[in-house]
Amino acid sequence: MPPSPPTSPTAAPPWARSGDLSRLAFATIWSTGADPARDGIFRLRALRRDPAQGEDEELDLFLSPFSGGSEGRDDVHRATQRMANEFGVHSGDLDGAPSLDEVREEFERFLSGRAVLVPDARLFSAWFENAPFTVVDLPAIAALLLPGRLASLGERLADELTSIGEGPPGPITPERLRDALGILVGRALDRPPAVLSLLAHALADAVDGLESLEDRAAGELRLAAGLLEHPSIWRGKRSQLYPEHNALTDGQLSDAVRLHDTLEDALEAGFPRWAQGEEREPPQLSPAGEEPAPLDASDRRAIDEIFQVHLPRLFAERDARNEGPEGHRFRPGQHEVAARIAERFGHKEFLLVHAPTGTGKTLAYLVPALLFAVRNELRVGVATYTRALQEQALARDVPLALACLKRIGAPPPRVSVLKGRSNYLCWRALSNQLPPPEAHPAELLAWLSLALFATSEPDGDLDRFSPRAPFGIPERGDAWRRRMEQLIRLVRAETGCCSQASDRATCGAHAARRRAERSHLVLTNHAFTLARREFFRYVIFDECEHLHDVAREAFSHSVSVRALRELLDRVHRTRQGRTRSVLGRLLDIVLDGSGASTVAQEGVEIGRRARWIVDEFSDALVRFKDWRAARARHGRDEDSYALFREYLGCDESGDLLTAHTRLAIALNDLGACLQRLAEHLDESPGRHSRRIRRRLDLLRSDLEDAREAVEAWIPRAGESIDGPPLLRETSFHDLETNARGDDVLAARVLLPHEHLGRHYYPDLSSAVFLSATTWLAGGFDAASAYLGLTRAAHPIEGEEREPSILSTFRAPEAFDYSRVLVAVPRDAPSIREDKRAFLRYTARFVGYLAERTRGRMLVLFTNAEDLATVAADLEPFFAARSLPFWYQRMR
Repeated sequence: MPPSPPTSPTAAPPWARSGDLSRLAFATIWSTGADPARDGIFRLRALRRDPAQGEDEELDLFLSPFSGGSEGRDDVHRATQRMANEFGVHSGDLDGAPSLDEVREEFERFLSGRAVLVPDARLFSAWFENAPFTVVDLPAIAALLLPGRLASLGERLADELTSIGEGPPGPITPERLRDALGILVGRALDRPPAVLSLLAHALADAVDGLESLEDRAAGELRLAAGLLEHPSIWRGKRSQLYPEHNALTDGQLSDAVRLHDTLEDALEAGFPRWAQGEEREPPQLSPAGEEPAPLDASDRRAIDEIFQVHLPRLFAERDARNEGPEGHRFRPGQHEVAARIAERFGHKEFLLVHAPTGTGKTLAYLVPALLFAVRNELRVGVATYTRALQEQALARDVPLALACLKRIGAPPPRVSVLKGRSNYLCWRALSNQLPPPEAHPAELLAWLSLALFATSEPDGDLDRFSPRAPFGIPERGDAWRRRMEQLIRLVRAETGCCSQASDRATCGAHAARRRAERSHLVLTNHAFTLARREFFRYVIFDECEHLHDVAREAFSHSVSVRALRELLDRVHRTRQGRTRSVLGRLLDIVLDGSGASTVAQEGVEIGRRARWIVDEFSDALVRFKDWRAARARHGRDEDSYALFREYLGCDESGDLLTAHTRLAIALNDLGACLQRLAEHLDESPGRHSRRIRRRLDLLRSDLEDAREAVEAWIPRAGESIDGPPLLRETSFHDLETNARGDDVLAARVLLPHEHLGRHYYPDLSSAVFLSATTWLAGGFDAASAYLGLTRAAHPIEGEEREPSILSTFRAPEAFDYSRVLVAVPRDAPSIREDKRAFLRYTARFVGYLAERTRGRMLVLFTNAEDLATVAADLEPFFAARSLPFWYQRMR
């Protein structure tokens, strides 16, 4: 029996009335194949504990789709052989297998009245509709207790259970499912006391709130709390096998809730995972080093040894342990790319590489880049176009590269990922968003999910946070996602969001920046690399074909007049007698005559003046458009893009230039005022002040972006905003109209390759550019010109710099394309005549092939909307068959 709950002056916590945990059961469904109609045999297993005896009872049932007259069929033989390999079951054991109805009836009788833990609730519910038991989804419990780490435990269960020496991955059994629950709960309990106290208080408050609403989710949360408080009731006898099970002792939630009086007190004592150990950080590395030297002959021989000996041997060892994909072999193209990078990287030159699909280019550049960085104690950047490639490199290729370097005796390099600020969680912003006591319990659970993510994840990267609805959440599906999306938007780090040192120490973006400054190799994106050119001097550009477009966005600005008005409305505006703005709400809560009140009133006045200036500016834009229309009627179409430059040189432009100057100054003054106001709020305690402060941070960041766009629209000579216009020939400046009919101030780089080749590349010490599309029309000329490398290699008269040295390398093809078969179905409907019928056909065709290949497919579309339509139709199909399924734009 569970221990008696401790006495407390407050109401009894939810785990004191958690119900009979001894009636928790575990069930799994396993099949020999993804297409049971052809070669599959189902095995359904369940495990329950007898409340009276305290002993486990098991149910083990087989279900075969084959009739008794199919003994000679090859697919039956394959299925039974697979069953024998996985379970030690032979064909004789399948004789007299029950029917589907008999299996369901016996299963439901065995589990009646229980809460049944399963790896995937969707799959299980498809088998047992209106069952006399409650289905409990293990990944949903993981999403509640350890969001970000084990939220996908249903898919990774076998890997989790075999990573600690139990043998190769096998079918998920009820016993393994119970072990996985123990691992999950053990990790949830193995937290700092303040974090466990935060979890305990939030669970208690959420259950109380849900019970007052008479919501059935209260029972689910009580069950989750009971799992944490009384693990002795449900855990198995194999607990000594798993280190996480050492934390499974009773009464820990009761101890934690007594540690602090309230949730707010626990939050004050808590801190995010990434804020730990800052005093033990390694020294910061320079992007250029002291006297960096290219890799010498011995280093290059070591790299040859890595790709010829150590890497194939490493894969062979992993194959023997069933830890990786089978069939890896030595790749000559991969070795050649690595050797060429090792030879040229570190010299004052650029290398343009064509690495065809299948080369293994990520590992080919990681090994020499890491060795170069650690030999010279400097920082090397790896810039990719997509975050997906960064995650893939960090999870799959970086560990291999580090293992290879260890085998040649190289010092261990430090590697990190650095993304844009808004990809990280800010702890101060999260603390400010703690829901008030009167909020709906779902708000508290959403906040708790992010708080636990912050206290368990080492870097606060929100890409690793799963927005899946956790166990016990009263809202499901879209309602939960909308709530989470809104909260995530409020807790993202923003430019200037943490001005004090204590706040920066707990901000995920600042922590990521600190790690990157101390790393030998930093995985980041093209945009950051171009925008923060001082951060890297040695760079490898993967997916380099996108650099041209990224440069256009990075060096360009635009803002609509409508967006400026909406931004100023967020500062202060009253509608129907109610304030619906940041400063309006702030003035409602601060004391009259206080410093915060005085500065807020000043901000209101500046905001009003800025709105008047926007109106004047808009009138001036109308006069320009009238002038432009009149001139266009008498000119040529190709001259229309030069009219804005011509107008700025006319006397008629005086009112536009004056309004532009006044608008830029007003936006700058308003941003400075909000900065002073934020400093006053730092001195004001209280939840309302903290939440308003966060909204001020976001508003100030948006104001700064708008100010930069306004100033870039008409750049001025000298340092003053009221100087004469100075429009560069390499940029496009004009007034545009968007799809909504709004005026848009546009300042765009006309020739990104010109800007890259003249202003960016010359500052680099060395760079490598890789892609599978750099060899075009029989050479590198097109790619080199498009990327600006040709421009870097040929300075024009008047440029005081040396020409950049450019070398190229083309790796051999990895595949024998003469063996490719291209098959086109002849019965597909015409996409032009009936697109809906074509997409339905595509969904059926993809599903047909996926079922027979067991999901090992890559499907390419030319239209993103068509992809989303087909994928949405196929998602339930893949889920019902337990096939992994990913597509662009999926939630």
